[in-house]
Amino acid sequence: MMSLKRAFFLLVCGVCVWAVMDCGRGKYADAKRVTVKYLDAMDKFASAVEKSSSPEMLVRAVDEFAMKMEELRPEMEAIEKKYPELKDTETPPAEMEDLANRMNTVSQRLIAAQSKLIQYASDPEVQQALQKLQNIQ
Repeated sequence: MMSLKRAFFLLVCGVCVWAVMDCGRGKYADAKRVTVKYLDAMDKFASAVEKSSSPEMLVRAVDEFAMKMEELRPEMEAIEKKYPELKDTETPPAEMEDLANRMNTVSQRLIAAQSKLIQYASDPEVQQALQKLQNIQ
């Protein structure tokens, strides 16, 4: 089984792929809509992890996030195919910088919340939930 730190690292890396997208109109309007959904899910997940005070709460947070990611996955894959240029997260187009900034903020919250994941890492149900999330990506 993959280590908890590695699984979380892969999650954050996956998040960064979508960091270059923005909301609104224009060339990337469809990508922006999907990214907003993704960021909303990430923000909700970060809040739930931060508030977790038991393995059960953490499992519930991971399971809800996994369900949302499974739901969004087809849309995200379609956007990735349609706009391969957005994979370059180093230099996002100017019109997409606001969501890139939001993504950075949410990613930092998730990194800070990693201590909760580590705190409950030995719980079998937490491990199972994280494995399910990892299998979606």
